[in-house]
Amino acid sequence: MFFELWRRETSSRVHNLGRFWACEGEMTCSPHTVPYSIWRLGVFRDLFLSRSHAQLSQKGQQRCLSSARKLRANYANKANNEDASSSAKSTDSNVEHATKTRPSDSLPRSPLFAMAQCRQMGSRTRKPKGTKADDARLQNNPWAMALASPIRHCRMTGARLPKAFLTDMGLIKRITPAQENNMNPRKATPLWWMPTGLLNDELKAIADLSKNNADAAPMMPSNYNSAVMRMLSRSLLFEYVTPSGGDKVKPGRFIPVNWRVSHNKLSDPEIKAVTWRPDMFKFVLKYMRRNVVKALKEAYRYENIKRDTADQWRALQLSELSVTGLVEGLRRIEMTDMKTGAVVIVGDPEDTETKTPFVSSFPDYVTLPQTRSAVPVYDLSTLLSASVRDALRQCIPRFNEKALFFRPDGPKSVDAMLAMWELKGFVMHDTAFFSESLQLKSP
Repeated sequence: MFFELWRRETSSRVHNLGRFWACEGEMTCSPHTVPYSIWRLGVFRDLFLSRSHAQLSQKGQQRCLSSARKLRANYANKANNEDASSSAKSTDSNVEHATKTRPSDSLPRSPLFAMAQCRQMGSRTRKPKGTKADDARLQNNPWAMALASPIRHCRMTGARLPKAFLTDMGLIKRITPAQENNMNPRKATPLWWMPTGLLNDELKAIADLSKNNADAAPMMPSNYNSAVMRMLSRSLLFEYVTPSGGDKVKPGRFIPVNWRVSHNKLSDPEIKAVTWRPDMFKFVLKYMRRNVVKALKEAYRYENIKRDTADQWRALQLSELSVTGLVEGLRRIEMTDMKTGAVVIVGDPEDTETKTPFVSSFPDYVTLPQTRSAVPVYDLSTLLSASVRDALRQCIPRFNEKALFFRPDGPKSVDAMLAMWELKGFVMHDTAFFSESLQLKSP
């Protein structure tokens, strides 16, 4: 009896549900459009699940029961109606979610997120191009010119620095007068690593002599084409490669690859014959000092050409040759672009006391009272020998002063500033590592 009542109730509900679907147009019960299994699943879902739960489960499923256009249109209309009815509720929920904090908000955020949120959209604002006045001002700045030089690679340390802070090294044949008369073409001539960047005048003179004298032996190896290898301008590095007490560094390993192939090809006997000079540190220091004297004389020659328009030097009036007296002397001078200058200590001409090379009583840098910027201090009384300083006093009367302030105003004076900086940087950081090497002979 109970089963018969349940069967009648179920059949009536199924009949009413089919009539409802037919009226609403949500789904058709025709066996030609919907499989029986899908239709039966929909019937049992509506029978045994609540109405709200059935609607939510139907939303998550993809409607692919029929390809009829009417079904797609009805589904789209239903979705639009539901979105319109829930728009008011969504605004309230958005306000609630905005006030809530996420668990990840307590974690530290990368600065890249802030940069991405604050970046400017659209065309980027670019810096204005430099004018001719800006270029002229930078050309008289030795530090800007040094940093603007091409980046090159140091074969010894692997550092990549501007070319102004590196020394050009090249291979030169080591030929003695006895070897020149008894040259064996089958035997490779020994090659020396030499600072060719400091020997431009000497190499040019030798090249001119070789052109005039066909019998003279060339100083460069065959197929060389003036190739260079660069090293960091540090005295400790040149002292390290000096072959005193055995070969510390094999010189052949630093030959670049392009010297072994193509037009710069070196033979294996020539590579094995490459050696370091036994006095590499003293040799490099000697020619750096010569370059400083030459650059200062050239700057003085161009200063005489400019005459009244030249404004490079100021004599510092010092009560005593000390750091305090130096600062007081700097306070009394006035020049434009003083931050691109340097202090040059020449020393007292009447002082005959022998000073320890490279050990100065002055700091490496001093702060200008006018601009509060640091400028280097070149103590030529320790960087140059007494004989060289006497020669400078005879050629340039200005060097009879104890101390000078030097500010470049042209390409020649910029070269003089960089030559003094190269000499100072060569020994500035390595004085503590020298003992016997500090007692050098005058060049």
